[in-house]
Amino acid sequence: MDNKKRPRRYLILFKVFLSLVACSVFYLILFRPLRVELNTGFLVPALISFSEPDSDIITFDQGSIMIKPKGYNHSYDFIIPFGVFFWVPFSIFIAVRNKDAIIFLCLYHLFLSIVLPLLAFMFIRQVQWAGILLSLNNTLFHILFLIALFIGLKGIVEDWTRGR
Repeated sequence: MDNKKRPRRYLILFKVFLSLVACSVFYLILFRPLRVELNTGFLVPALISFSEPDSDIITFDQGSIMIKPKGYNHSYDFIIPFGVFFWVPFSIFIAVRNKDAIIFLCLYHLFLSIVLPLLAFMFIRQVQWAGILLSLNNTLFHILFLIALFIGLKGIVEDWTRGR
């Protein structure tokens, strides 16, 4: 009986699966509780302390913070960095070994971790252009997530075709 190895092209799918599982476990066990604790214990109370009493509405769920200052008809929200929009592309980039994309993704989310709370503080203090930037960031955040997914999928397809 011939001992046949699994075709090399299936190896990338196995790597992606393992990377997604490992990053998911890491996120759920370690990073998510830390992220939620920092946001509920530090960021949201700080935003509430800067808001005017009985006028600004600040709500928080596990993925975003919504701010509705007085005089505005709708709320502005921002997605908290290092959530699902980070870990899915990150795990794919690990599997396809795209170091440049990993570095860019990490730096982008670190940048957002600093800039978004500052914009939120400014928006609470009635700086209108900060609200526009928060809204624009929300759209750009989703666009960059999709671009990152396409770059990761491109790496998977390239690795798949090289395996044939």
